[in-house]
Amino acid sequence: MNYSVWGAFQQLVYRRRRRIRDVEHLKEVLQTCWEQIGQDVIDRAIGQFRKRLSLVVATNGGHIEHRFDLRFWCYTYIIMLTCFVVEIQNLDDKSK
Repeated sequence: MNYSVWGAFQQLVYRRRRRIRDVEHLKEVLQTCWEQIGQDVIDRAIGQFRKRLSLVVATNGGHIEHRFDLRFWCYTYIIMLTCFVVEIQNLDDKSK
């Protein structure tokens, strides 16, 4: 199960205030919570599936979750912008 789907499912289950009485009650709670997950959550998970598989292949089966971390992407973006600015400065220096 995709982490985003699992996270939404887990939040719904743990948000409940009543204790689980037995296995049958647990099954009922899980079914009810599953039905509450929005189709948009499922659609986003499906949309990321190909990207995630490509990353798994690229890392030879290694860990990929850090690649979806916003801080990781912000850091990568800052590095790319810095390299771009340095390259522009180098071109500007050469033209003088």
